[in-house]
Amino acid sequence: YQLLPLARPSALNASHLPHEPNVPYGEQGDSPTAASSSPNSTSISSAASSVASDSATQPAVLLVCWHNLQRERQQLSQQHAQAFLLQRMADHAPLAELLTELARFSEQQITGIYCSILLADRNQQCLRHGAAPSLPPDFNQAVDGAPIRYGIGSCGTAAAIGKAVYVADIQTDLLWQDHKHLVAPYPQLKACWSTPFFDS
Repeated sequence: YQLLPLARPSALNASHLPHEPNVPYGEQGDSPTAASSSPNSTSISSAASSVASDSATQPAVLLVCWHNLQRERQQLSQQHAQAFLLQRMADHAPLAELLTELARFSEQQITGIYCSILLADRNQQCLRHGAAPSLPPDFNQAVDGAPIRYGIGSCGTAAAIGKAVYVADIQTDLLWQDHKHLVAPYPQLKACWSTPFFDS
């Protein structure tokens, strides 16, 4: 929250307000409730919409600005993670540790996801396990060595076509029709998207 100093309404004018003065307050959809539930929004309390008064007899008011810091905090977290990983690379940390830390950071960004990093083996034309700290070891072992080919789940297909692949329902998507048995023991694995990354 940002608190502005106490002032009498007569001392405030439209230029002091952080929203457009010519637009009625209600039309902006700005309210404390909206600010707390809408990401990346800035709003003003209803009291702040009526403080521009010429009456010197009105009591002093407190202007409160509500600001959602979710995006700022996420960006700051990403910057810290990037700096940490770069430092770990400079310290010659093992690749497996770097990938595991990257996977854990990715999982922290969205509640309920499981991150897996697979490495492309160009000689064998298959995917090799890199890191998947939250996935069952048996599942990681099963997907290790998956061919890079269209129709081999989300990851094999993404690596083959060089584009992101999004599967909303593993049980019904054709890309997984021959591989549903891999996730059958794990009911928490219901959807899967895969994005390929290329070196320079």
